[in-house]
Amino acid sequence: NLVYQFGRNIFQLLLSVNFCFTKYCLVEPIFLKYEGRPHWGKLHSLGATQLSSLYPKWNDFLALRSEMDPQGKFLNKHLKHLFGIES
Repeated sequence: NLVYQFGRNIFQLLLSVNFCFTKYCLVEPIFLKYEGRPHWGKLHSLGATQLSSLYPKWNDFLALRSEMDPQGKFLNKHLKHLFGIES
């Protein structure tokens, strides 16, 4: 399960849509220090290595994704980066 609330009590901090991504990158390390998980619909700088350590079911998800889309038709450059899939 890749829901960011999975398996834990959470505190959710939402940043304004006007919040600058460059400024977000300055505070992102604070979120990571406390094992914060990004919202999948929001910008962040994490890749597969960082995300896999935050989500206990990461490998289960990747296996299911591969099973459901073996040819990678639903992947784009961004998703390949997030999931650690080489082009």
